[in-house]
Amino acid sequence: MSRNARLVLAVASAVALLTPAFALASGGGNKIDYTANIKLTADNAYEVIVGDAAGTLNVGSLGGPVNNTTNGQIHACDATGVEYYAGRTVLPADYVYIVAMNDGSVTQGLLGQLDTSGGPIVTNGAGWQVFDTGDVGNPNSFPTTGQITTYIQKANLGTGNVAGSKGWVDINGAVTPGSVGTLAVGQAGVDSSPDPLPPVSCTSGDHGITSQARWIWYRPQGVASSPFVASNTPGHSTNIMIFRLTPQNVPAMSPLGLVVMSLLLAGVSLWLLRRRTRLA
Repeated sequence: MSRNARLVLAVASAVALLTPAFALASGGGNKIDYTANIKLTADNAYEVIVGDAAGTLNVGSLGGPVNNTTNGQIHACDATGVEYYAGRTVLPADYVYIVAMNDGSVTQGLLGQLDTSGGPIVTNGAGWQVFDTGDVGNPNSFPTTGQITTYIQKANLGTGNVAGSKGWVDINGAVTPGSVGTLAVGQAGVDSSPDPLPPVSCTSGDHGITSQARWIWYRPQGVASSPFVASNTPGHSTNIMIFRLTPQNVPAMSPLGLVVMSLLLAGVSLWLLRRRTRLA
C-alpha cells in the first residue's frame, strides 16, 4: 500500500471513529431527540401529542390532558404544579403539538421545556408556531384526535375559522399564507411582571422550568396590549389554540460539545502528522 493510500485510509478511519462522538457531543445534530423529558404548565389547560406535518397523529398523548384551575397548579414546584413527563418518545421527523385552552379569566399562556441530550428546548420564539382555531373550547373537554387532525389540516391550508388566525403564525407573522396575528413571546417563567402570570420559582429539578423559557400565546391581529391578559384578546381568550414545535430544534452544539470536538480534532491532527513523519 502506498504512503498516500495509507494516509487516506487513516483519515477515513478517524472520521468514522469520531462521527459518533461528534453526534453525542452536539446532541445528535439538528433534530429532536428520540426521547425527551417534558416539563410543562399552562394557564389553564393543555395536552401534548406528536405527529407529522400533515396532522397524522401518533396514538396516545405525550402529556395531559391537564386543566389547571388554581395558581398553585400552574406554578408549584412539585407534583401538584408543573407537570413532568419522563422519557417521552419524539422521533426526528415529528412535530410536537400542544393543544391549549384558557378559561377566559385573568391571564393565559403556555410555558415549558423538552429536555434532550442536546440540551433543553424551551418555549420561546425559536421554532414555535401557533394556530388559533377560532372555535371556543372547554378546558374540561379536549378535542378528539380526529378533530385535532382536522384543525391541523385547516391550519396548513389557511382555511381555519376567520374568528381565529386562519393558519399557522410565528413571531414574524404568517407561516401559512393569509394567516393573521403572531406568536406572542412574553416574560420568563420566573418573572412576576409585567404580566400577572403565576411565576414558576424553581428553575431545576423534575418540576422546575429553566429561566430561558418564556410564556407564549397568540396575539390577535391589531392587539397592541399584552395578549397574556385575557381581557385584552376579546373573542380569542377562550378559543382552542394549537401550538407546534417544528422538528429542527435541538441546539446544534453545546459549549462542552465544542470543546470535546476541538480536542478530538487536535488529537487526530497530531496523530496524522506523526504517522506521516514515520512513513516518510
